[in-house]
Amino acid sequence: MAVEKGSGKTFPTPNPPKTKTTIGKEKDYMRNHTIQKILCVGTAALLVAAAGCETNSKDERSEGRTIDDKHITENVEKSLDKEPTYKFSEVKVSTFAGIVQLSGFVNTEGEKSRAEEIAENTDGVKQVANGIALKPMLPATGRNGQSQIYSEPSNPVTPPSASGTNQNSPPR
Repeated sequence: MAVEKGSGKTFPTPNPPKTKTTIGKEKDYMRNHTIQKILCVGTAALLVAAAGCETNSKDERSEGRTIDDKHITENVEKSLDKEPTYKFSEVKVSTFAGIVQLSGFVNTEGEKSRAEEIAENTDGVKQVANGIALKPMLPATGRNGQSQIYSEPSNPVTPPSASGTNQNSPPR
């Protein structure tokens, strides 16, 4: 506080002169304040990055188990594609925790059994759930709903009668 000459009043001095010690304290304050800001920003960035690393798995399998199941599915599908006797184009393969599920349609019971056998003999498979269905036997149909092989012609020609007149010829 400074005293005004002659009046006896005191008033604060606007800026006291800076000394080396006050300048050093200000630098220390600024340095500490800057370090605090950097640490806060760094911590916030670390928390955001850690939250982004969380796996959003749809089920309780680990990432390794999920990868193993994917490989099992691929291997079963390759084995089904390589089968020389049957074609399994309508068979779908899914795997969960080493359990292979087969679904889709085949023509015969033999195809269904062979698909299950192929899946069981694939490395990593613990169990096979065979949900393959047999295709229903549908009758072959022509234009009028009958088999084309055995159908009657749409405009049959009748043999000539004993009288010598043709029933298909126009009247005279």
